[in-house]
Amino acid sequence: MAKPNDAKTDWDGLKVQFGQCDLTLKDFAASQGISLSTLRRHAGADHWLDYREDVRRQAAAIAAEQAPEERAKRLLQQQAELEDKLHTTLLAQLDAIGGADNPIARKTEAISFGIMMDKRNQELGRQTAGSAEDGVVEEVYARRKVLMSRYKNPEEGDGK
Repeated sequence: MAKPNDAKTDWDGLKVQFGQCDLTLKDFAASQGISLSTLRRHAGADHWLDYREDVRRQAAAIAAEQAPEERAKRLLQQQAELEDKLHTTLLAQLDAIGGADNPIARKTEAISFGIMMDKRNQELGRQTAGSAEDGVVEEVYARRKVLMSRYKNPEEGDGK
């Protein structure tokens, strides 16, 4: 193996590359065309293995910070999809039973729907209580208000 000129070798760049890969020192030396003894000398002097551990710890910390926010967003999206399906189903049932023209039947259905939505919102609130995502629960309640207004004034919400 040809010896590289130490003055021309970018040891800081190699340290960064080593910190981001999973290769052993031996495999990394072979991949870079550097003798193992030379690489060990530089890696030991500049604490490459400690640097790699720091990089991995930082990556794990970032991933741990982002995980609750991603979960909250995913849960909110799932809830929005379920609410839309529930809304469509309830409107279809109202129309099917003929209660859509009866104000008392519509009010009863709206109250039942509101109770179901409150229970679902409470569940979501418990699931996202630990997340750093601000406004998740507020957005859920805003969606509930919109859906409830569709029941109170169906001609405004659905164009019917």
